Amino acid sequence: NNIPENVLINLLTAVLQTDNYNFTITLGIDLYCEDNVFGGDVDTWDSLIIRTFNLTFTYEKRIDQFTSLSWNQIGDKITGSNIDILNATLNFKYKIDKNWTTSSPNSEIRVYINNRIHTETVKLSIAKTSFQDIKTGGFYVTDLVRAVGIGVNISVSIKIYLADTFSLNETTTISIDNASLLISYTESVIEETTSLDLFLNSIDKTLEKSIEVTMGNPVNITVIYKNQTNNNFIQNATVQLEGLGAPKDLMENSSLEQYNITIHTSNLQIGNNFLTISANKIYYESIEILINIKVIERQTDLQLFLDKNNKTLDKSIQMMYGNSGNITVTYKDKENYPYTHINNATVELTGYGNPTNLTEDILFEQYYIFIDTSILGLGNVYLTLTANKENYTAQYIRFKIEVLERNSYIDKVFLNQTESLGIEIQWNETLNIAITYNDTATNTFIDNALVQLTGTGISKNFTENSPFNYSLNINTRELQLGINFLTISAQKENYTLSTVIITISVLERITYFKIFLNRSESTGIEIQWNESLNIAITYNDTLTNTFIDNALVQLTGTGITKNFTENSPLNYSININTRELQHGINFLTISTQKENYTLSSRIITITILERSTSLQIFLNQTESIGIEIPWNEILNITIIYNDASTNSFINNAIVQLSGTGISEIFTENSPFNYSLYINTTALNLGANILTISAKKDNYTLSSRTITISILERTTYFEIYINSSKYSPSQFYNSSIGEFLNVTVFYRDFKTNALIDSAVVQLIESGNIDNLTENLLFNFYEIIIEMEPIGAGVKFLTVSAKRDNYTLFSEVISLIIREKQTEIQLFLNGTQYFDGETIELEVTDILNITVKYFDNITSTSLNGATIDLIDSGQFDENPIQEYYNITIAVFDLGETLNRLSIIAQLNNYQTALIEFFIQVVERKSEGTLILNQVNKTADPYLELPIGRLLNITVEFLDSKTGNYISGATIQLDGDLKDVLIENSTFGQYSLIIDTSQLSLGLNIFTIIAERANFQLFTIQKMYINI
Repeated sequence: NNIPENVLINLLTAVLQTDNYNFTITLGIDLYCEDNVFGGDVDTWDSLIIRTFNLTFTYEKRIDQFTSLSWNQIGDKITGSNIDILNATLNFKYKIDKNWTTSSPNSEIRVYINNRIHTETVKLSIAKTSFQDIKTGGFYVTDLVRAVGIGVNISVSIKIYLADTFSLNETTTISIDNASLLISYTESVIEETTSLDLFLNSIDKTLEKSIEVTMGNPVNITVIYKNQTNNNFIQNATVQLEGLGAPKDLMENSSLEQYNITIHTSNLQIGNNFLTISANKIYYESIEILINIKVIERQTDLQLFLDKNNKTLDKSIQMMYGNSGNITVTYKDKENYPYTHINNATVELTGYGNPTNLTEDILFEQYYIFIDTSILGLGNVYLTLTANKENYTAQYIRFKIEVLERNSYIDKVFLNQTESLGIEIQWNETLNIAITYNDTATNTFIDNALVQLTGTGISKNFTENSPFNYSLNINTRELQLGINFLTISAQKENYTLSTVIITISVLERITYFKIFLNRSESTGIEIQWNESLNIAITYNDTLTNTFIDNALVQLTGTGITKNFTENSPLNYSININTRELQHGINFLTISTQKENYTLSSRIITITILERSTSLQIFLNQTESIGIEIPWNEILNITIIYNDASTNSFINNAIVQLSGTGISEIFTENSPFNYSLYINTTALNLGANILTISAKKDNYTLSSRTITISILERTTYFEIYINSSKYSPSQFYNSSIGEFLNVTVFYRDFKTNALIDSAVVQLIESGNIDNLTENLLFNFYEIIIEMEPIGAGVKFLTVSAKRDNYTLFSEVISLIIREKQTEIQLFLNGTQYFDGETIELEVTDILNITVKYFDNITSTSLNGATIDLIDSGQFDENPIQEYYNITIAVFDLGETLNRLSIIAQLNNYQTALIEFFIQVVERKSEGTLILNQVNKTADPYLELPIGRLLNITVEFLDSKTGNYISGATIQLDGDLKDVLIENSTFGQYSLIIDTSQLSLGLNIFTIIAERANFQLFTIQKMYINI
């Protein structure tokens, strides 16, 4: 027979809810015998056999809500005083072997530090099959570690928290690896203040910290490291010198109470050597000083001998050209006495040619060189001797050798055969110049000399006429007009230079000219603007009356410069248009010029007359002299400016709009009109009387008056409260303690553009606040606090106005509620949220802690009234900032209890939180002892018939391990009985005579129970007799 599947599912589900590991199947045969004889008959069976039995089923394990699994570790303590925990970071890697079931989306990984939960969790639904960090950089748990305190072991718990009830038909493996809790902290220790005295070469240098030492000498460095409080020497400190490679330790001298070291200047560099001395010892202030050892070179002495004469002091000598001179120096060490010769030094002579090294004479302890004066040349030659060697001061001597030359002179100067130093001569004439050049000592003629004539723009060599003179012929056109100062110089090698200055005055010729205006000889004329004018002149030499050609003839005046055209051999002429001249009288100058001829100039007068004009005005394309237009609109003004005689358009005129505070220039649109676009923001509201004037040089001025009436622009605005658009028909809800962001968009009705720089105000009960303009986002805003306004219905007025725009205002209606609050619930130290359930045993004590916060500032609220409804009032702990009450679970009475907490404080909203307590029986456990043998795990025993069977059960509280008294423990099965309690030994027992049992296998069930404790059962106990 088959049992219906739904019946079997219900039976198996019920059995496995009690024991999800073991269950018993009992098979039987239901016999029904219908008697066929009155009074009954006997039915006999030889055997009743169940031949086959098959039970096949599939199942899924039900995972209960709030099931959890934890990895736990107890760490070290942080000990010490003045501990400051800087940072604590918890990190670990985790993975899952397959994607987490979608039946439990809220399951997560939680972290606890000393039973305090970290606020961040990680959902199992995002876990991957490869290891990943729980969070990049780990969890910041500094506050949790600080809460543990000093001297307490820091424990870490990583919990898998299953937040949903679901079915599981497979194994899921969650792995944790590389878990670390990194804590950084400081321990503050107050060090003793110290001082460091410094001695350099036994000299107290504590203040100066520097010394000057000659190269080659040692330097002793001594320091005294002292406790500044009692001035005692600090022993066994680490005192080091740094700056010479690896740090060097100073040796301690306990008897002298000092540290010292000696270094040699050969290990230092010439100049400043900055070294650092540091001293430190635990519990003493470390100290560091910077010292300077200035190593100076060895002092030297340099003596100069010229031609064996000591010239160290006067440093000069005269030598004749072509002779050889001896230069010798001695270079000695002054640090020794007597001075000693410095050998292998570099002694160098510079000042002519390439630098030359002197030769060392070891025998006479000197350096020397011979020099030829012909190489030096005539005159003063300044030479420099330098002597140097490493670690010795360099020396130099600059000296002079004067090489003498022979004196000479220019005897006589003849200009056009007349002995003289000056002459006047016409331009373009020939001039002869002759001189004699003699030796001063012998007064004899010096031949083969270089004799030159030089001056501005001229340089010529004379011809030698030995043995008489040197001569030169030049044309005066090679000279400049006026006075020419020329120099005659004579020079020959090894002779002194001789010079003489002569003066040549070159004169120009006198000229004259006549003027013809439009072919009439005159110096003045009246003529219309834009007419052609012919100007001609005749330019002649005054003495010869001949026409002067190739001259520069110019007409100049204000804004005009023109050259005449030559009409040789008659005249010079020019044609100009009078539009090139200015209106009215023009004074022009005619000038004539030719090189080497006198300049002639005359002034002529040209009078230019201007023309009559007409003017037409169009406002926004309509011919008119008046218009009405809103403020900040574009107004087009167009005018037509014509010549009154020809009615032709006048271009290039200056057309101007002017009035109070405005002056604008029109743009030309040739050959049609002049136009101007202006924004009416440049004008005042109301009627603006403006003038348009048109003028061009040589044309008459035309002007007209126009009237522009400017109207205010129409506006509107929008109000946003906390980023939401406000409607005048609505009330806006807020709370005490909140801030209200009022944003206003004040716009032009026509363009929809934001109106900037306006006065936007918020008015409430007579108080006026200005809104701040945000130029970046183009709005006005203000943030107001609700608390000063107070709870209830409030009306705020927002108004906006700017010059040239219409006023706009609107009323905001507010309903202001009390401050919002937040309540946090902790049950036995663990935080629970609204509607969550805690499971407790019936004998437990429940500690309920509540934290009551301002929802905006997150500050704790003191003085509140917090009630556990129907169970009592909480006690406040103002120092720890929480409220607390303790209840006994036993007093609840129900299996599932709903508890409500209400928190109240003036000006704050009432906070309510609810939770459920699932009261469960205390867990129990038991031990089965058969004939003094623990058979809990294997409840099977074989005994011969007639032997006594001692059944003993230890029934214990799983939580405390204590013996449970007053329980009822029943034996059920082939024999039914009750075990007797033995309170002395804390157990229950029953002794059975096996003769009461049947031969073969006897099956029993033991059930232990007591109120408020879970059942303990031995489902099958087998006694084989």
